[in-house]
Amino acid sequence: MAFTGEPSRVCQRTGLAVVHQPDVALWRVFKTADGPLNPPIRSGSPDERWGRFDVPGVATVYGATHSRGAYVETLAALAAAAVDYAELFDDVAPGQDPVAQDWSDMHHMPPGSTATQWRRDRQLGEMLLLRPGQYIDVMAGDTISMLRRHFREWAPNQDPAHQRIDTSVLTCPDRAVTCAVAKWLREQVLDDGSIPAGIRYVSRHGGELSCWAVWVDLGGSTNPDDVKPLVALHIDEVNRVPIEASDADFRWAAKSLGVNPH
Repeated sequence: MAFTGEPSRVCQRTGLAVVHQPDVALWRVFKTADGPLNPPIRSGSPDERWGRFDVPGVATVYGATHSRGAYVETLAALAAAAVDYAELFDDVAPGQDPVAQDWSDMHHMPPGSTATQWRRDRQLGEMLLLRPGQYIDVMAGDTISMLRRHFREWAPNQDPAHQRIDTSVLTCPDRAVTCAVAKWLREQVLDDGSIPAGIRYVSRHGGELSCWAVWVDLGGSTNPDDVKPLVALHIDEVNRVPIEASDADFRWAAKSLGVNPH
């Protein structure tokens, strides 16, 4: 699978790389109880619960242009990091995993597994964007160049280290940084007089996996009940399907992350 997204152009006003809204459906894994068009309203300072490009006071809906991307982005939270316990404890032999053994002794699923209930509580949704807009191509060299040039305007504590921002920073788990980038980008006025409608980026799990963050203005509302109807004015849910353990893209994502699907 190759990245086939629209080539970006350089905004003459900001120097940022921009693209039009995707002309294909976006895929999103969501909790059935919440629905795909009901993201949380963010306020305060970013923490680990925030999405990569969440902005305060804005509903941010994430999607991927392929279901494989939607699965791998969601399952990543379940992937257990490899730990060398022999380096941490003198009484553990190389290659031994005492945590996995303890879980097995207690008849729990091993770390890095997904329960059947996890799938049953979620669905895969297909969405179409209803309104035209320009999106920042955040991984493009022109955008990164402008982020470096203006780092004092967005970097937390004006940290000079971010003067050397690159794609590894844009895909890192530090939400204080990635959300600061998103907030600054959304404040820019583009050469057609509009503000960015969101961000196009690539998954940290594969450069061919195109992902989008869509920003929906809530008009200052902080009422969670307003989110879904306002988002529905911008995004149409056209289909939803159960997540099956036999789904080829689900299994690919699980294998890629070292997660055992059930």
